[in-house]
Amino acid sequence: MRRLIPLLLLAASPLSFAPAAAQTAAAAPALLDVPKLDFTKRVLANGATLYAIRDTGTATVSINIWYDVGQRDDPPARGGFAHLFEHLMFKTTRNLPGGVLEAVNAMGGTANASTLFDYTDYYVTAPANRLEAMLWLEGERLRNLVIDKASFHSERDVVKEELRQRVLAQPYGRILYTLLPAFAFDGHPYARPIGGSLADLDQARLADVRAFHEAYYRPDNAVFVVSGNFEPETLNAWADRYIGSIARPQRAIPRDPAKGRPVAARTIDAYAPNVPLPALAFAWRAPAAADRDAAGIDLIEAVLTRGAASRLRRALVDEKGLASAVTSYNLPARDGYAFALVVTLAKDRDPSEAEAAFAAEIARLRDTPLDPGELVAAKNGLFGDALSARETARGRAYALGGGAVLTGDPHLADERLATIRAITSADLQRIARRWLADASRVTLRYRDESLRPAGYTGDRAPDVTAMGPAVPPASAPPVT
Repeated sequence: MRRLIPLLLLAASPLSFAPAAAQTAAAAPALLDVPKLDFTKRVLANGATLYAIRDTGTATVSINIWYDVGQRDDPPARGGFAHLFEHLMFKTTRNLPGGVLEAVNAMGGTANASTLFDYTDYYVTAPANRLEAMLWLEGERLRNLVIDKASFHSERDVVKEELRQRVLAQPYGRILYTLLPAFAFDGHPYARPIGGSLADLDQARLADVRAFHEAYYRPDNAVFVVSGNFEPETLNAWADRYIGSIARPQRAIPRDPAKGRPVAARTIDAYAPNVPLPALAFAWRAPAAADRDAAGIDLIEAVLTRGAASRLRRALVDEKGLASAVTSYNLPARDGYAFALVVTLAKDRDPSEAEAAFAAEIARLRDTPLDPGELVAAKNGLFGDALSARETARGRAYALGGGAVLTGDPHLADERLATIRAITSADLQRIARRWLADASRVTLRYRDESLRPAGYTGDRAPDVTAMGPAVPPASAPPVT
């Protein structure tokens, strides 16, 4: 039901981008236009931030909440707490003995959530005339969540089963979940698995969970985006009543300031059970969310992996027959996560040949300018995605809220699109040379466990249990 992983603070690149007109040939298709987000912003008395995107042409309204707490905030030896709370926030509250989901269903709505590296986000969408109930609901589960032994144990079991089914039982699940973070980061909290480990979850105590909730689930650590059909004056009054009235804690929010160290090129031979075909992964440390080069990585991802005409699919799958599938990971993160390209080999093909062809395509991107038509097509693919997402209240809210929680800039999504529009072939080469260099590439060769050499442990992830901020014990009595 709820997702483990669904959809960035360095200085902007000092190099400016040339105007879009300079990189489009006369015969190239026109670039699609994406309207900018139109919103208002308020900071409530208790520090909660409220953005509003009004659309009177829809019959629904969506409330989206980003809590500035994610995998990087899991306490030492308590990996997975951020994801655990994604589940607990749908359980019982003081005034909702049937749980949050039962209340959402009763108002004819839908709800979901996801956990990422820097944040956990929630949304509820329902008929517009249920807005007051929705705001009451968000205030209720923020101030009156019941964290008791029954809820904790049941949701911990659910999280552990998700980990087994979505990662450990999947042939290629370990690539993104444990291997790439473990070897693409050195000393940064992103090196930890996003959902923690079975061992950490097993040793967690109820007191630890209550302390985590009190430390991070507070109004001044939340960004609210209300998107859809509402009256602004009514929204503001209800937001003040149900959200703004919650007390702001005096304690500081625990944070881990570690930024980690650069990772030099390395090659890891990794093995896992039930891997039907070998896989190759190339990964690099990605630009931070606020770095303008992050837009270039979005465009590079589109050129290499988007659709049947993408470069990696065309070269490795269709022309050479070396691969059966191509996947990319480009996840939003405040300090820049790993940009990874994963190629699953075709049956009986030589991994060394596939790796050489894979590396040649990355080198071609760095060394040879894109044809203007290919560049425009890749841009329009991204613009088309943005247009489609902004047709819905939830899509507009997600575009705004993601930037607001990662960088403090609600205009980030619009600025990212404007930067993509301006990128030239020369810009793209510069970004590829800077971020996709061989000297900073982590190469992962992934094969079945039966092929592991005797005694080999080179794919064992470093011990990251000591990472994470210290979270003080809860000071308030538990809600019952």
